[in-house]
Amino acid sequence: MTSQPSNFKRPPLYQGQSEEMRPPVVAWATMCVQWVPSNSRILDVCLESIASLLLTSRSPVVPVVVLLDALADASIGGVLRRQPNVHTVQLVYQNATVIMKRDWAQLLHQGRPLRQTAVPREVTSLLKLQVFNLTGYDAVCWFDSDVLFVRNASKLLSAAAPFASIVLRRSDWGCKGKDYINDGVMLLRPSVEAYAALYGSFV
Repeated sequence: MTSQPSNFKRPPLYQGQSEEMRPPVVAWATMCVQWVPSNSRILDVCLESIASLLLTSRSPVVPVVVLLDALADASIGGVLRRQPNVHTVQLVYQNATVIMKRDWAQLLHQGRPLRQTAVPREVTSLLKLQVFNLTGYDAVCWFDSDVLFVRNASKLLSAAAPFASIVLRRSDWGCKGKDYINDGVMLLRPSVEAYAALYGSFV
């Protein structure tokens, strides 16, 4: 299961400060999954997304947590860990092969084959749920690794809702939230209970 970054530490309490008075610990988070060695272009897109956040953000002390599979970690993990406030966590491929073997077209009554992508979307949907296990943070702003930040998005970190996302009611992608999770950007409150519920409903 996803753990906290190895160098994660909650800020210490000041003298006379209670836990309730502690400023919220927030983070950005994304995921880079290479899946097979030939998917090197995915890593370029992921690095571009993270770089765009770092270049436009006005909250340099807010950490960026990057969930990596083993191949991505071997390829770009070292580069990411050399950046200030960028932390990495290795993903766990829990039941990914089971997800791959499911007959999604029959299950969803769509009568159409799965779309072919560099990394199976059903697998990335399952893996990205692991962001809910980053319980060392009070709030996490997730962004898909193909998001390109063109201006400062730091205000997203101050939203108070336990979960917030954008619904695209008219989309040409055709996913409609049925066969994979297409979130783009979402703000969430990490919770192992939420992870268990979401994982159980997906698998």
